Amino acid sequence: MKTQHSTAPVVTIRKVQDRDLEAFFGQQQDPDARYLAAFVTDHPDDRAAFDRHWQRLRTDPELTVRIIVYAGRTAGHLGAFDRDGEREVTYWLDRAIWGRGVATEALRQFLEVEQQRPLYARVVEDHIASWPGTDSFSLARRVSTRPVAAPT
Repeated sequence: MKTQHSTAPVVTIRKVQDRDLEAFFGQQQDPDARYLAAFVTDHPDDRAAFDRHWQRLRTDPELTVRIIVYAGRTAGHLGAFDRDGEREVTYWLDRAIWGRGVATEALRQFLEVEQQRPLYARVVEDHIASWPGTDSFSLARRVSTRPVAAPT
């Protein structure tokens, strides 16, 4: 019997390093991706604010933050944090690789790192593509309504 070998690019997660931040900053410049995010910054082009934000994310012991690597490149990031007494998971994925199962695989790996349960996921009500991931991992879904501003 022949063994089949997958040639699909590998998804991995790891701790965020300084060299990852440039890609994250570039990814948040995408107006379509920002529109689909459950929450974003008011000034995505403010690099100093971005750097302060990521310094806090990387040094706060209450947060779990990881980079998503896909096909050897920075694909996005995911993390877990406390909001109103509940632990939430969040992620950002480069739009160029949406629809390939990368977020689902990264979340599967992340749930091995982030052990706290229950874990909640906030999904924008009309971002249907993100809903299956919450179901696949039995995450409690929190639905956010769309901000008034549309993408530019």
